[in-house]
Amino acid sequence: MNIHDKSITGTRRDGYRVIDILMETLKSVKGKSVVALSPNNGFSDLSPLFLYDGADIDDGAVIKLSGGISDYTVVGLDSSIVLVGEACDGFLFGIKGAFVAEVGGEYRIHRFGPFPFYYNDEVVSVISRLDGFTSLRMLWKRYPDLSMAKRLTIIFFEYLLAELASSMYRASLIVIDGSLSMMRFLGLSILKNLIDMVKGSGGHLIGVAKRTRLVRRFPWLFSAVARVGEPCVVKVPIDGLDNFYEVFIGVFRPGGVPLRVDVASSGGDAVKVLNNIYSAGHTSHGYLEVLKEAHIVSKMSTGEVIALKRFLEDRYDVRFINSFGLRDVIFGAYNCSLGGNGEGI
Repeated sequence: MNIHDKSITGTRRDGYRVIDILMETLKSVKGKSVVALSPNNGFSDLSPLFLYDGADIDDGAVIKLSGGISDYTVVGLDSSIVLVGEACDGFLFGIKGAFVAEVGGEYRIHRFGPFPFYYNDEVVSVISRLDGFTSLRMLWKRYPDLSMAKRLTIIFFEYLLAELASSMYRASLIVIDGSLSMMRFLGLSILKNLIDMVKGSGGHLIGVAKRTRLVRRFPWLFSAVARVGEPCVVKVPIDGLDNFYEVFIGVFRPGGVPLRVDVASSGGDAVKVLNNIYSAGHTSHGYLEVLKEAHIVSKMSTGEVIALKRFLEDRYDVRFINSFGLRDVIFGAYNCSLGGNGEGI
């Protein structure tokens, strides 16, 4: 498509140019299968995109998984964060996390929180003095907004949980919900420190992502592992961050959904780790039970948010002021998405 083609720019009045450009884009979708999504769904949902009809990959690229291997304790880790309030110089969050270990066929649950956490320049300065977190202050200075504050807080909190989990369960697979690329957001030193820390206890750091942008880059790999019909993985032909981790697409139950799996290991160790993950408990979709349980336990309830506010009022003399939604005032009933959940488009 060439939006500068004369047929668009030179033959109609300017008022029609926008329409012509938009309609021109439809030439690229003609004849394609399109997955129907709710307006509120994220762009990276995998869904039937597994059925990509493209070039096959070599049979040798698909690694079949073997069960019955339990060299490591598998520990799933997850957390949640809620914005409780906003002050003139920072953000007040409620944060809650958990890690769940599968030991002898049973699940041991360790829950932390909910805790209040105030995020402002002074707090960032203190945290950035910790080993490996020097980049935190620079990122906050560059992007002093809510989304950045939430992301940095989650990374910091999950780093601390992973540190504790690896010390409690030596020779374990510490599995984080999401790709390991999230940790590198704070810089190379954060990810390297965490990988070395887990390896020092005889284990490995893993990231498992349900949704990933890789489905857009490598749709044929997702299709390949989905069509095999049995547990398998295929290595994604991209390097991990300075070879700190390898990236795989895997299915861990027959008929399960393909997942992105980042393994902070190398060579044969990575396949050994993947076989251990396969041998652990999974849902019928192939998602790790320890991650599912960690997600459920770490989810913050409305009652817990109310309790946090009461705690802050009683102990720290925090005064909560009622606010209103400016979009609600301006747009009224029209401030809602097509999904009808009250969120603006």
